[in-house]
Amino acid sequence: MLNNALIQKLSFVFIALFCAISIVLAFSFKSYAYETSCPEGMSDQDCLNYLRDQAQQIGQAASSVEDQLSQEKFEQLNITQQINYLNSQITSREQNLSAMELDLAAKNIEIKMLNKDIEKLQDNIDVANQEIDRLNEIIDKRLTFTYKFGRMDLFEIVLYSGDVDTIFRKLKYLTETRKKDKEALVELNYQKTILAEQQDSLNRKISEIEQMRVDITAQKTEIYNEKATLDTQRAQYEVLVAESRARESAYQDQLNALYAQQNEIDRQTTEMIMRMFHEGQLANGTRVEQGQIIGFQGHTGCSYGSHLHYGIISPGSDYNWYTTESPFNGHVSLSGNFVVSNAGSAPLDSGYLTQGPHSGQFLDIVSLSAGNQSYQTYGYCWNSPTENQCYWLNYGDLQCDPYTQGWFPLQGEGAPVYALYSGVVSYGVESWGGAKFALIVHDNGYKSIYVHLR
Repeated sequence: MLNNALIQKLSFVFIALFCAISIVLAFSFKSYAYETSCPEGMSDQDCLNYLRDQAQQIGQAASSVEDQLSQEKFEQLNITQQINYLNSQITSREQNLSAMELDLAAKNIEIKMLNKDIEKLQDNIDVANQEIDRLNEIIDKRLTFTYKFGRMDLFEIVLYSGDVDTIFRKLKYLTETRKKDKEALVELNYQKTILAEQQDSLNRKISEIEQMRVDITAQKTEIYNEKATLDTQRAQYEVLVAESRARESAYQDQLNALYAQQNEIDRQTTEMIMRMFHEGQLANGTRVEQGQIIGFQGHTGCSYGSHLHYGIISPGSDYNWYTTESPFNGHVSLSGNFVVSNAGSAPLDSGYLTQGPHSGQFLDIVSLSAGNQSYQTYGYCWNSPTENQCYWLNYGDLQCDPYTQGWFPLQGEGAPVYALYSGVVSYGVESWGGAKFALIVHDNGYKSIYVHLR
């Protein structure tokens, strides 16, 4: 059984610690507000840099709020564990109380039964006492009569009764009867002693049961007090949980606001990059960060449908159009048939692998969530496609293949393309097919190339 003082002490320490943490978190709670558009008069490049700086600050603020949110959830977990422990203790106490109620009921029944046995024994003892008294009275009378005749001489006896033979028969009868009476008296006294011992034994047993009942009642009172203490502590913990959840909600609202600001900056950055990209303002040598948008999925050049022709070039290799480095060599991963982030950022959102390594280690990827998603599922242009789902190629439209004509899919067209790692990007158009591409020289010595950009 837990010590009430120990429970209260541990509870006080825990609550005090939580309150201290709550005060620290309360003082650290602050509002974040960032500009999501560029000040007037900025050049496009300065505006792009400004938006990137704001995005970086928002990311740092969001990371800080996420940490605080995680701390609140961790504290809630601790308190919830304490509440669960208290609930288990309360349940245990309630079960103990129920068991003790049954014990007390059983002891009361046992005492009643013993009292009946004692009453029965007392009745038997009373009967034995009455028999003993009656027998003693008879024996006394017989002793008196025997004594009386025993003191008379033969002449007096004859004169008294007139019949010697009768007198001797009476004396013999009295002697034998007195002997039997004495034996009966001894037996009755013996039975009385046995009954008295049984009665003493039952009395002792009743005393023991009474003591047990007193002990159970005391334990019941102690357990009831413990349960009341546990109930009070649980109520205190539930208040702490409610306060923590209120802070969690505030942090979550703050985080949602930061995400909304970040999404707005991302939208404006995307529009800025798209416009600058098409206007040719993203000159060679532009610095980009890992995961930053560097272009958009398209179908320029020798492309049979919209897709991204994606490859990675090992450090030291100067041949940019024949890749020997597998993208799956720790850079990105394959989940099902989707290319996802690993050490580097995935090139597309929900990038579906349509063709495995070819032309070295190049991959063909189509976004199934961003850009044009007129099709419900990925596929070719059959069954009279509409122009927003597919595009038409005439013979001779492809510089690399003048003999192909038909409809080709536009799924994923315009989906943002992301930088694998941080580095310096260069843009160009390959000469033999006319595809727009981006080449990034990364800080870690690798290069990544993105072909058929819009």
